[in-house]
Amino acid sequence: MSFIATNGKIDLTQKIINVSDMEVNISKVIPLETTNRSIVGEINNLFINRSGIWIADQLQANAVYKFGLDGSFIKKMKRIGKAEGEYISLGSFFQLSKNRGCAICDRGQKKILFFDNNLDFIKESALNQRFFSIASVGDQFLIQTTPDQENYIELLDANFNKQQGLIHRPKCVYQYYSGTLDRLKVDYSTNSVTYNPPLTNAIYQWKDGEVKLKYAINNIELFPNINFFKENQGMHPVKMFQKISKQKYLTVIDFIETDDKLLLKYLMEGEKMVTIYDKQSEKSETVRIGNNLIGNLLYNSRCVINKNLIVSYIYPCDLHKYKDSIEKESKKFSTVSVDDNACIVLLKL
Repeated sequence: MSFIATNGKIDLTQKIINVSDMEVNISKVIPLETTNRSIVGEINNLFINRSGIWIADQLQANAVYKFGLDGSFIKKMKRIGKAEGEYISLGSFFQLSKNRGCAICDRGQKKILFFDNNLDFIKESALNQRFFSIASVGDQFLIQTTPDQENYIELLDANFNKQQGLIHRPKCVYQYYSGTLDRLKVDYSTNSVTYNPPLTNAIYQWKDGEVKLKYAINNIELFPNINFFKENQGMHPVKMFQKISKQKYLTVIDFIETDDKLLLKYLMEGEKMVTIYDKQSEKSETVRIGNNLIGNLLYNSRCVINKNLIVSYIYPCDLHKYKDSIEKESKKFSTVSVDDNACIVLLKL
């Protein structure tokens, strides 16, 4: 496949700065209402649209929560079971395009459950294959496949039948992936999807059935090459990533894109790192997160609203960890108690 490259060449070592020198402002803090039903144990996925704040706690509560844009609790959806409209494991949670609500994937039962904007069950559909993450694009679906399949992503129709396979996965990286986070980033205004195939230095964009290279990281030596995988072929994935860590390769965790910035989050030598790439100047700034409030908010970021506000979160009980960097932002959290629910935080770069 031929790719059309943009000017998005990111250099992770271009400018190393202290996190306290970053130009990041906390635009707004939204404490989520605290009730016995609304306590969020862990935020695995999060998005905000005009109808409210949607949160998936996949690991602890195995539930989806909806809050108002002011943080007021609206509803918790937890339907555990094997009957219609029920799931065993909340494997993936995603927003439906055209503001039609949301859907969750129960990989164990191989089905997807659809819910409206009130978190009321609509229908469920059987899955025809396994996948890692999923995005709704118009009346179709784009999926990131599991690491034992030939293509990185595939396009499915409304009935989840395969239409097209995209991006060939070399056999040397079969079975290897860098995490279980949803990696498909949807721009619902253009029905385009950006994503980073695990263990690669590239971010691609899918639109109208075509894939193009959107960003590339110049520091290719920070990624394992094909010889590395050939030499270690057959090694258990856990041991593989232990070896990757020891050899000082980086692992991309996630990326967030605003109108004028790209935020790249990754681990390198066990440390949390963030690189901010400015699209206009084509310059990069890289920071080690450390024990810093703003840095950890950037690392916790999940999505973007209004094209330039980064949506992050923090638990009040964790604020004491960043006491050395919280003084100038303390007024924003002045009404928050350590016993409160999580807070949604809007950041402006």
